[in-house]
Amino acid sequence: MKKMQELKEEFRKIHETSENPTEGLLSISEWLAKSSSIFTKSCQTIRNWFGEIIAFYERPYTIVNSDLSWRLLFIL
Repeated sequence: MKKMQELKEEFRKIHETSENPTEGLLSISEWLAKSSSIFTKSCQTIRNWFGEIIAFYERPYTIVNSDLSWRLLFIL
């Protein structure tokens, strides 16, 4: 349970601190590698929406992206 909480918070930090698509891509890719055995379904969902998630870092303050970010944090 502690590991799950740590990974969830790490994902939140990535989401809040990544400043560009390259940084977001690298950070989320590393997170997925560490988390896939614990958050199997969530990681698959992130992979399915990977392009849209990375696009968030290009324009992080649109209504659509804001809605997507809340859904991503909710699934974890």
